[in-house]
Amino acid sequence: MAENKTKPSAKNVSAFLAAQKNQPYEDCMQLLELFSSVSGKSPTMWGSSIIGFGKYYYKNTAQKKAEWFLTGFSPRKQHFAIYIMTGLDAFKEDLKRIGPHKTGVSCIYFKQLDQIRLNVLKQIIMQSIKTLNQCTSCIRIENP
Repeated sequence: MAENKTKPSAKNVSAFLAAQKNQPYEDCMQLLELFSSVSGKSPTMWGSSIIGFGKYYYKNTAQKKAEWFLTGFSPRKQHFAIYIMTGLDAFKEDLKRIGPHKTGVSCIYFKQLDQIRLNVLKQIIMQSIKTLNQCTSCIRIENP
């Protein structure tokens, strides 16, 4: 199995958000504050367009140690992508209340922040991080 291509980088999160034109700056800053507050972690650029918070280690399918962020978001051209690393199966009821969105296996996509119930998003992020902190198959969670 190939190594993860998306890794933490030294790129400046604030500069990335100030330069990007996909989503309103104010919405990006509101999400930055929400994720920082809920996770208790500082933001880090992962790859060229994902803002991740915290990290954990796991064994990939080749049984090699790999790292990934606990949660994060990306302001994409068509929508915001919200990364919930535990997957979304446990959040079916919450997703019914969050507002207009689409989902992937571990992503929530929405077009406008003002249409999303941020209190519901906050609950989902908190529960996902709590689940990862209790993960018995994870190698370890990175402390702040």
